Amino acid sequence: MNSESKPLKKAVCVGEALRVAPGRQGQPAAYFWKFWVSGSEAYATTRSMGNMTKISVHESGQIHMRFEGKDLQPLAPPLLLGNGHWLHAFELRFLLSPDAYRPPKETLKGKRAFLIEVPSDTVLIMNLLVGQVGCSAATDLPHELSPAAEPFWRATLRDQRPVVLTARILEMDKQNRDEIKFIRHELNPKANFSKPPTRAPYIEIKRVVWDTKGSNVILVVPMGREAFRVQGNPSEHSSTSVIAESRAIAISSPSASIPIAAPNGAIVGTLSIAGTTNELTLKKNVEVRGSLGTVTLSMNTSNLIFGYSFRTPRNPCPCVPTIDGARPRSWEYLVFSYFDGATLRAEIRPMSVSFRNANFAAPLRSLGATEEIVMAAPVGGLVLRTTTSAPQSSAALEGSFLLRDI
Repeated sequence: MNSESKPLKKAVCVGEALRVAPGRQGQPAAYFWKFWVSGSEAYATTRSMGNMTKISVHESGQIHMRFEGKDLQPLAPPLLLGNGHWLHAFELRFLLSPDAYRPPKETLKGKRAFLIEVPSDTVLIMNLLVGQVGCSAATDLPHELSPAAEPFWRATLRDQRPVVLTARILEMDKQNRDEIKFIRHELNPKANFSKPPTRAPYIEIKRVVWDTKGSNVILVVPMGREAFRVQGNPSEHSSTSVIAESRAIAISSPSASIPIAAPNGAIVGTLSIAGTTNELTLKKNVEVRGSLGTVTLSMNTSNLIFGYSFRTPRNPCPCVPTIDGARPRSWEYLVFSYFDGATLRAEIRPMSVSFRNANFAAPLRSLGATEEIVMAAPVGGLVLRTTTSAPQSSAALEGSFLLRDI
């Protein structure tokens, strides 16, 4: 690896592609990110366990995030910052933990790569900015990022607008500690291995959130021992209590609704969820499906401009379920809406959460100390379509539930 550890004083890379990662004691603490420009668009990519995440900032103002080159997720449009010269595309926030594993050595084939040393109890924040027409690289950075932010990489788009990546190191605060706890120990996604790995596997989670102004923030959280399991092996902390392999749980989902707005602000539809309550019988290591209600998409034809198309950034629909008396800290269905000039379509992407007694003050009656219930919904994702001849469409909201050992 050809890497250089750099303090945050001035741009260390100008024009050419940048490869950068957070570092600790001179070693990468997360995977490298690559930044570059092509024509009038800016790009950022990273590879994790062989899979690529790519963010593209387009001349049109759209920002897309792709996973494995296929799953396209529109992000919020760039945010105009205080001095009016800069558009904020997205923020990368690296949330490092002392007990998180380190990534394997990357082969960079002689290419320059930079490490930014991140001391303990601090957070590395990188912000990608695109200048307005007439703006130059010498234009003062947005005051919202000052005084800590410093330019780390500069490039120029074909239309002469500057692109600047800033970096800053801030103290770890409660909000970021809570994000680490939520991702590592509440959501706690796992990689499954058929046999014990020969070295500690590095697993990195990326989560897209939005700050109070609606700007895109990508959280990067390296995981530790909690992030993988060896299938078929008994838990290191086996419970002495005996719990039946089959057990009943009550599931309840509330009702909720969100408006769907066109780019001009007009409300062109409503997505609503009619909740329900029922009971399921779970059996260890067997997926069981159950109803979480009914989803309905309603089109407001009077506010649509037919013949014109648009798509919206993802729109969260908070609808927190109760499973065996416990509720996750948050549960927001991610709704993406599209209009092709004639059909209004709403897509709900699948999401999941793990229920464990260690994360709740009152334990779930059906769970042992070394078990979890994994809930995912909607199963396989859900797409609803409406037209002028059929302005309302409904579908069952189905969830999957899996009882298993941790």
